[in-house]
Amino acid sequence: MKQLFKVLEKYISWFNFELVVKLVNTFITGERDLQRKWSTYREKLKDYFKNNNTKAVQIADSIEFGLSDVPGTKVMIAKLIADALEVPDYDFYFCTIQNGCMELKYSIPDFLYSVLFPLTNQQCHLLAEIGIVTYKCHEYKREMKQLPKKELKKLHDSPIGLKDEVQRLIDKTGLQERGKNGWSPPLAASYGGHIDVLCLLIDVYHCDPSQGDDDGVISLHMASYKGHLNIAQYLVNECHVDPDIADSSGNTGLLYSALGGHVDLMIMFLKKKCNVSQVNREGSTLSLLACKSGEVALVYELKQFGIFSEDEIDFNGCGIVHYCAMNDSVELLEYLYDNYKRELFQKRDRFGSTPLHIACQYASSGFIMKMVNIFGYKVSLEADYSGRSSLHYLCSGLVDKYCITEVYNKLTAPCDIPLLMQIPTFILANRNLSYKYISLNINVTKQHKRVSLLSTLLKKTSVINNFNINSITATGQSLVHLACTSSSILLVKVLEEYGIDTSSLDYEGWSAVHYAALSGSATLLSYTVSEYRLNASQPDYKGVVPLALACMSGSINTVEYIMNTTDIDINITCNKGRTPLHYSCYDGNINLSQYLIEVQDSDISITDNKKWNALTYSAMSVNEYKLDPQVEDGDDRQAVHYAATVGAIDVLDLDALSIHYACASGVIELVTFLIDVMKCDVTTEDKDGHTCVTHACRSGNLDLLKLLVKQYHLNPKIFGKSSSPGAAVMNGYVHIIEWLRQEYHINVVSFKNGVLLFLAVQYNRLYCLKKLLDNYSFDINAIYPFDDTQSTLLHIACQKGHVATVLYLTSLPQLEEHQLDLTIKDYNGMVPVHVACEEGSLSIVKYIIDHSPLSLDMTDSFGRTPLLIAVFSKNLPIIRYLNSKNCNISILDDKGFNIIHISAKGGSLDILRFFIDGRYCNPDITDGSGRTPLYLSAQEGHLEIVEYLLDSPSYIKPRVELVDMADSIGNTALHAACSQGHPDIVSALAGTYKSLNIDIYSINEKRETPLHLAAANGHVNTVVSLLSATTGTTNHEKLLGAVDSD
Repeated sequence: MKQLFKVLEKYISWFNFELVVKLVNTFITGERDLQRKWSTYREKLKDYFKNNNTKAVQIADSIEFGLSDVPGTKVMIAKLIADALEVPDYDFYFCTIQNGCMELKYSIPDFLYSVLFPLTNQQCHLLAEIGIVTYKCHEYKREMKQLPKKELKKLHDSPIGLKDEVQRLIDKTGLQERGKNGWSPPLAASYGGHIDVLCLLIDVYHCDPSQGDDDGVISLHMASYKGHLNIAQYLVNECHVDPDIADSSGNTGLLYSALGGHVDLMIMFLKKKCNVSQVNREGSTLSLLACKSGEVALVYELKQFGIFSEDEIDFNGCGIVHYCAMNDSVELLEYLYDNYKRELFQKRDRFGSTPLHIACQYASSGFIMKMVNIFGYKVSLEADYSGRSSLHYLCSGLVDKYCITEVYNKLTAPCDIPLLMQIPTFILANRNLSYKYISLNINVTKQHKRVSLLSTLLKKTSVINNFNINSITATGQSLVHLACTSSSILLVKVLEEYGIDTSSLDYEGWSAVHYAALSGSATLLSYTVSEYRLNASQPDYKGVVPLALACMSGSINTVEYIMNTTDIDINITCNKGRTPLHYSCYDGNINLSQYLIEVQDSDISITDNKKWNALTYSAMSVNEYKLDPQVEDGDDRQAVHYAATVGAIDVLDLDALSIHYACASGVIELVTFLIDVMKCDVTTEDKDGHTCVTHACRSGNLDLLKLLVKQYHLNPKIFGKSSSPGAAVMNGYVHIIEWLRQEYHINVVSFKNGVLLFLAVQYNRLYCLKKLLDNYSFDINAIYPFDDTQSTLLHIACQKGHVATVLYLTSLPQLEEHQLDLTIKDYNGMVPVHVACEEGSLSIVKYIIDHSPLSLDMTDSFGRTPLLIAVFSKNLPIIRYLNSKNCNISILDDKGFNIIHISAKGGSLDILRFFIDGRYCNPDITDGSGRTPLYLSAQEGHLEIVEYLLDSPSYIKPRVELVDMADSIGNTALHAACSQGHPDIVSALAGTYKSLNIDIYSINEKRETPLHLAAANGHVNTVVSLLSATTGTTNHEKLLGAVDSD
């Protein structure tokens, strides 16, 4: 059966044939008559299922696929006609689909699973742990060993609608503990729609109906999303749960009901006068989530209530048509098109994405075809701000989502992609520092639609004049790169038909193999290696190998393939010192981490450049796999501290707890345990002035904050270096700020010279920023009060790369009133576009140039234009963009440096190649001191650049003159290399001197030779290198006998 599932991706019909064989062989073992019948048409079935010919017999319905929401996603594979086999009706389901491979775990009803796949010993033990000792289903019966009472586990997620069993388990185990992520029985009952169980829990066992999980999700939220009107009414009307309570994602019952498309529930909330202005932490409004549901009736009802707005956008700038595109509701699309402004259908979000881009990301086939029928197929070639066209979006199998809650992210992500990159913040600078890959369930039908859509669009767009199958994004990603993240070979093969370059690298040095490894599909990885002749152990520019990426995906099969087909070291490290085990642990891949340690002998003691080991990464991801908890990282923090940060009680070493990290996790049970049981000092203050109170503000858990202040009588920490209001704003928690304001009468505007608004911008808390500006009279032109940089909010937003914040600030009506423009300067004369180029935010640079063309060649106080600053910052995508806008590439800064000098001095070979190979600049230009790019690169020790410049055919001056060109005081490139002690560069230059017959004996204004400078600075190896290069020549003696002016 394992082999059966491996071929599922390629042969859906073959899968069903084998499944039928398995079923028949199971059920007709004692029926000879039925066996004879089966033998007469088995070959016909085989022919039908394998070759897709006309139905030979009516033995199976057409294949049905369906996908429900998370958690507990189930995908139906095949439904067989019961009469044909004379067995009870049954359906098959998958409970998990990971890394592109489906894994059959159980069936519904249970008796079929019991017959085909009997319970394992491990499963029996798990049942026994929660007090179940007998498992009976029809004729099947299994007895489990009864465990002692002390070994029984508490009730966590047991409520599945069996009221009597729930009551028995509660009486036996109690309700004291909660499950993973704080999941409680009332939440499970509400999600499943079991009102009788919920009533039992609340009315009899006095469970708190307002109690939420660790993310603040309460029973009302679960019932609202799932559409259980009776439960929502019971909670609001009889239990008096506040219908406006929001979880940590900012979603209320009203927003969840809209997201789920439940008109009756939404009307109930509206009649309760619930807050219709609530937005979640992504900025999604009621109107937007209604469009995400795809229900025309929902939008119509909102319009009837006077609530629906066509102009609303979220924090990413996505509007109602963007949200409609996520659902593939053609009916809603037509309704919106007939009733609202046409420009909404080509509106761009903050990343430049149009609704068509979003539709392609979600493979919304009906929406896509409707849009291209309206606007033409050429529109599918239009790119967003990062160079991604609709084709790129369609090929991609990876989406990134802001970390609100894992469930919410899965609910709103495309349903046929294998990976979701979850990032903890809107701060773009931190996206590459802190993220986690989460495997998603794949809707196979949707994945096939994606392949069909790509084929259709390519047929139509390939005949358009500006079509380029090898077009790349701003980060160098091609269509084949993105297609390899989808884990679909079929998607890749469609691209091959159009002659796409399959061996190209992106700007990080990733090939198709890297992306295939990240997708977790061993089949696709094997295909790219064999068909494209690529190296499965090739590192990228940062030393990251495909094995590390496979470990991030969590796929044991992919890791095993790489280990079996290459001679790669399992402990290979990247430039940051991380091993494949580190990558696996960081993403919380417990099974893979155990496999790497126990099967592949990964070294668990290796530490990276930060002195973090596998346990550190494991604890950060709440991985319970036990390693050595005493090992410390470079900051003297043990794994326990990271475990406390995420509230992972199970991996804590009780002798070394960190109360501050526990408070930052927001897990009340962990905090009270540390205070009451472990007697941790709750009054301690760290070196930055943070206390338990400020860390609680960071967590966003208001109940924890109240507990610390009211019950444990802690100082609310309103003022001081690290204040509770500051901590709340830095983490974007408006409800914390509001409580502190009301409780302690804080003037939010004047608090610490208006610092709160700057903190909201600096940490990109757009939700918080919007609330502060909407509710209080801040001066948006204020200057940062704690230094003399004269930075405004706009400067800080650009400096941090916060695209959404820049977009929001520049769209405020107050800007027109105060005439705040995009060319305002700070103390260094830098305008926002300079700051954006320095920090590397391409989206902000594009936005500013589009809205303020004069910014293109503006100079700062040091004479630097945006292009020069981008070269200083080594940001090639921004450089390419500015060059495409015809910026001035010949301008010099106040030191006489141009782009070539900066690149050569900074060691940016890729930028140097771009300008020189592209014939934009000459490599022999001198700066204000007469120094050439060759001189500067030799001085700084950049051997690759020296070799490139020596071999460059782009010189205007003869190479002889260029190599020996002296600066304003007579020093040549050879002088510079000797002075700084670069023997390898001295050898390269000396070789060029010899090949060009240039006299290596050159002196500067002080009559110093290169040998003088090497000796004077104590560079022994450089002296040896220079003398070796001149051995046997007259210059050897001349150098040794030369005398300088002193």
